[in-house]
Amino acid sequence: PAPPAPPAPGPHADLVAQLRRLAALHHAGVLDDGELADRKLDLFSTAAPTSRAELDDLLFALLPLRDDGIVSDEDVAFLKGITAG
Repeated sequence: PAPPAPPAPGPHADLVAQLRRLAALHHAGVLDDGELADRKLDLFSTAAPTSRAELDDLLFALLPLRDDGIVSDEDVAFLKGITAG
């Protein structure tokens, strides 16, 4: 398999890297679908934006992961739902 992509620069680089690691564990069969979903929700809850501007920045940082199938429409909806403001 190809090496993981380098983390995205910026304030969300750690979250992006953690999501890529979780996806790799899921792909390898170490995490099942439910475990992956739970871990992603934990990460998103911790990184919850407090404004629309922060949400926009986070969603922009997650675009490559969405394109790669790591972040789903449901994940995006969850982030929008927990954002204050």
